[in-house]
Amino acid sequence: MPALLLVLRWTVLAVLAVFTCRRTLLLVASMLQPRRVTPNSTRSIAVLVAARNESSHLPTLLAALAHLDYPPSLLHVVLVSDGSVDDTAARMRAWTDVPFGVTVRELPQSVGKGAALATGLADAPASDLVAVFDADCAPQPDVLQWLAGAFDDPRTGAATAYPRPANAHAGRVARYAALERWAHHLVVLAGRDRLQLNPPVVGVAFAVRRAALEAAGGFPTGRLSEDLELSMALTASGWRTRWIGAAVVRENVVETEAAFRRQRTRWSRGMLQSAARARSIDELLTSAGYLDRTALVAAAVLIPFGVVEAWWPALYLVVPMLTVLQAMRRADARPAGAFLAAAAGMFVSDLAVSVRSAVEQVAGTTARWEERQ
Repeated sequence: MPALLLVLRWTVLAVLAVFTCRRTLLLVASMLQPRRVTPNSTRSIAVLVAARNESSHLPTLLAALAHLDYPPSLLHVVLVSDGSVDDTAARMRAWTDVPFGVTVRELPQSVGKGAALATGLADAPASDLVAVFDADCAPQPDVLQWLAGAFDDPRTGAATAYPRPANAHAGRVARYAALERWAHHLVVLAGRDRLQLNPPVVGVAFAVRRAALEAAGGFPTGRLSEDLELSMALTASGWRTRWIGAAVVRENVVETEAAFRRQRTRWSRGMLQSAARARSIDELLTSAGYLDRTALVAAAVLIPFGVVEAWWPALYLVVPMLTVLQAMRRADARPAGAFLAAAAGMFVSDLAVSVRSAVEQVAGTTARWEERQ
């Protein structure tokens, strides 16, 4: 076998082996008793929401924020309209009938999520913690208590909530997206938290210690994966991160293939973009994102040429399948057959997006932020 093919073979197999070992470890860890967290409602919190053209989602979010079970004297909400051209800002200004303080900032043009959050933070009063919610989620009433409880450990710099899919049955794409969400949170992040491996911040809903945020240099700006890069900055500053499964927000996952492709492309490019800032093997593997899927496709292409044996990809797929089953069990996903059928139907599309994103990143194609629709 030519030397180039040998290098390609062992590179592909090494990637599959490393990801398989990592997934196996996290799968086993997710089955263990989770680390204990006690709800806490004694810390002051500034809640930040940065939204651009989210008029249709804001009523649900604002209604959920109004019903947060947290002392009003310790809570202040800052709403930032990031250059919206719909009535997002008007809806924000009209939201006044709440027992806690509210600040609204309207930016004349879009500056991106990270910069919008930084603007909101500058307008927020002093607080122990800063919580961030995306405009298209609905926090459960006790979410801040659970997140704040994670900071009883003085080493904790940030804690991520669990975004539970609210529309998991809205078609094939939504089922697959929900299945991925469950696998990522209920297995991968749960396993990392159990092993104290600093699960990365997930931008949908999280809280960060204000002192830790300042030590890490504030919210990253101009990046596709602000949340992942914030996680790296926090751990580089010596802070720990947590995933809190009891801190729940409801969120609608994507329902169309076009939206799925845009979202996965943004996630893939963002994670690969962040790889240059990885400071450890674990951070590098996290930033690699869906690179193992690219290796899987490469292995399948090499099989007919006798470079890779067919049993390698088959063996690789065993752990993802077990991960899916564990995620469905923990999420009580029913009917199971519908979700498994969605996984089978969407997996090829997912592979295609992952490969294209990796190729574009290597080629240096400019990555653009594309809003989810």
